[in-house]
Order: sequence, then C-alpha cells, then structure tokens
Amino acid sequence: MIFYWKRLRYNPSRMTVDSSFREQLKPYLTQMRFPSALEQVFQDEYYAHALGIHRIAIWTAVVAYVIFHLLDLGGEPQVVTKLAVIRFGIFVPILLLLFACSYLSFYKRVFDWMTSAGIIVAGVGVMMVQVVVDRAGFPLFATSVILVILSGYTLARLRFVFASIAGWTLFVIHVSISIFVMRGNLLTVVMSAAFLALTNVIGMISAYYAERYMRRDFIQRLMLDEERYRSENLLLNILPPPVAERLKRGELVADSFESASVLFADIVDFTPWSSSRPPEEVLAKLNVVFSRFDSLADKYSLEKIKTIGDAYMVVSGVPLPRADHVRVIAEMALEMRSALAEIRDPDGQPFDIRIGIHCGPLVAGVVGSKKFIYDLWGDTVNIASRMESHGLPGRIQVSEAVYHCLREEYRFEERGPLTVKGRGEMTTYWLMGRRTT
Repeated sequence: MIFYWKRLRYNPSRMTVDSSFREQLKPYLTQMRFPSALEQVFQDEYYAHALGIHRIAIWTAVVAYVIFHLLDLGGEPQVVTKLAVIRFGIFVPILLLLFACSYLSFYKRVFDWMTSAGIIVAGVGVMMVQVVVDRAGFPLFATSVILVILSGYTLARLRFVFASIAGWTLFVIHVSISIFVMRGNLLTVVMSAAFLALTNVIGMISAYYAERYMRRDFIQRLMLDEERYRSENLLLNILPPPVAERLKRGELVADSFESASVLFADIVDFTPWSSSRPPEEVLAKLNVVFSRFDSLADKYSLEKIKTIGDAYMVVSGVPLPRADHVRVIAEMALEMRSALAEIRDPDGQPFDIRIGIHCGPLVAGVVGSKKFIYDLWGDTVNIASRMESHGLPGRIQVSEAVYHCLREEYRFEERGPLTVKGRGEMTTYWLMGRRTT
C-alpha cells in the first residue's frame, strides 16, 4: 500500500504511527517545510510529477531559439553567424545536456538546482542575443527576459525558493548588462529594471501559493490515505484478505468447497460464572481467552469465523483450500485445550472447554449489506456444532470423517454411537493427542 510505504519513511521521533496520526498531520497543512523524512516523501512525489513538465520546458526553450534564429536569417550575415554561435554553439547544447542528464539517477538530487541553472542559462542566452542584435533595444530586451523569468515561476515547475533564486539572478545579470555592457540611459535602465522586479514579485507570489497548495494537497492526500488504510485494515480484520479484495471489486462472494474442517469451541459453565461477575471482568476474561485462540489461528493460518457469546468458531481450508486442513485444525484444538487450562478465574479455578470438529463440503460467503460477515453453511458446519454441544468438558469430540483422516497420526478413543439431531446415530471419537511412535 502506498500510504503504508510512506508511513514507514517518517522519522519516528517526529511522526509516530498511531491513532493520532491524522492529528499529527494537520499542522503541516499551512507549512512550507515538513520534518525531514516527510519532506523527502513530498520531494520524491513532486519530482515524479515535475520531471515531465521540466523536460517540456527545456524543449520549449530549444524550439524558441530555433524559431527566433529562423526569423533572424534575413539580417546581416555577420550578425546571423554570431547569433548562431551563441544559440547553437553555447546555449542549446547546454539545454540539451540538461535534458540528457534528466534521465540519469543523480538528477533527482540536484533537480531544483539544475532547473534553476537551466532558467538562468536560457535568460542569459536571450540577453546575449539582444546585445548582438540591437544594443538600443531595451523594451524588447526586457520583454524577452520577462518571458524567461515567468517560465521559471510557472512552466519549469520550480519550487518557490529556487524559482526566486533564478528570477532574481536574471534580474541582477540584466541590470549589470544594461549598465556596464549596453550602457543605456538611466531612465531606460530604471524602467526595465522596474518591470523585471515587478515580474519577480508577481512570480514569487504565484510560486509561493502554488507550492503551498501542492503541499496542502499532499498532506490532505496523506490524510485520505490514512483513512483508506484504516478502512482497509478494519475490513481485513473482519474478512479474509482474498475475500476483502473481491468485495472491494464489487464481486458477489459465495464459494463452495469440496473439503474443509470446522471447529467449534465453548467454555464450559461460563454463563453461570459470568452472571455473578461485573461486566468488565467478564469481558476482560473473554478477551484473554479469545486472544489466545486468535494467536493460535494465526499460527496455523486458519480463518476465525466468529465468536458467539463464549463460543468460538474457526475453519481450515477456507477461503484458500489446503490439503492438510484436518491435521492443522486438530493441532489447534489440542493447543486450545492446553492454553485454556493455563487460564484461571480470580478464585484460582481453571476454565474448561468443549471442542467439536467435523470435516466435509461446505459453502462460504459474505452476507449482509451492513455489518456483514464471512460465514459458513452446510451439514459440515451443523455436525461440527453438534460435536461440540454433545461433547464433554475437557474433551475434543470429532466425527468419523475426521477420525479416518487422522487415525495414522493421532490417538483416538471411540466414544460410540451418538444421536445427532437431523443425522440420527453417528459414531464419534475423542481426540487424545499425537502418536509418539
């Protein structure tokens, strides 16, 4: 995820990844400089967007040199030759070199400085052309430089500071050439300098607000990414990742599986125990128990379906089929029983658990338009539930189908016939543990 990648790059001492992340971003909505790591992310994104326009600006300058040279071809041969040397012997090669460098990896580090240099080179080229063509042409002279300065503030996509450096550098060079090279009269020099200064002021204001809006947009998009990240993370906590992706694409999620394993677990006598306890204590104890079960589900890559009161439901082989679905759910059942034996109530009494497992075909899908869940249907689910509800405390009751899948690897004890609602008599077994030999 783009946002997650960006968050990893923030300086932990300045920008933490927690519930207040959005609030931490708000102060930067109006700032022209971010903390170092955040600033680097902004500059990386800015560079990626500005590079294409930067290359267009270079070619625009080259084309302008060519067009103006074509217009000058009707002039004196000596002047045209000098102009050709200035344009195509000095400045066009420099601009083309900048263009070529823009494809090199180091260019990203010096992008702003190189772009500023390109603007200055273009402006100085215009000034040298004007010196050769018309030593008295101050109005045209200033107008040409104004166009170059404005392109630095707009077309070149320079950030405020670097556009200002380029603009005022050209201003100083222009005034110096006007006084010391072209030796214009004071009024003309002052007027052209005033126009250039005003151009820089207008350009600075424009560049300042343009960059400020870019920075504000960057922070707002980070905030939106944060919200999207939280929403997707919440969705992934509710649904399996493959199911969440399909749901986001607008697909109907309804799948059948030829073989999967379902486990139901229920804390024995938890209801009467909880009736005499404060709600906070009951919730805290359930949270401890179910958190341990969730860790086991993660350990074995199983999919927790839901909790109902003090009952816990998990499936193996859904939504991604796997050949070992019966074995891994048996391993989880054994560890669940051991884990619960370690958890005691405030009086020091251990909790007990009933577990039931069955394997077979089932249907899985997402139901509801609000508060939707990923759920399972079919006889396999019903029988697994009956294995738990007809079980005994501290025991893991499994169906004959589970027994036949695991009898070579695990120890079982036959319970005998069990009357199951809707299925009549079924032979069931107690799962005892792994075989040691």
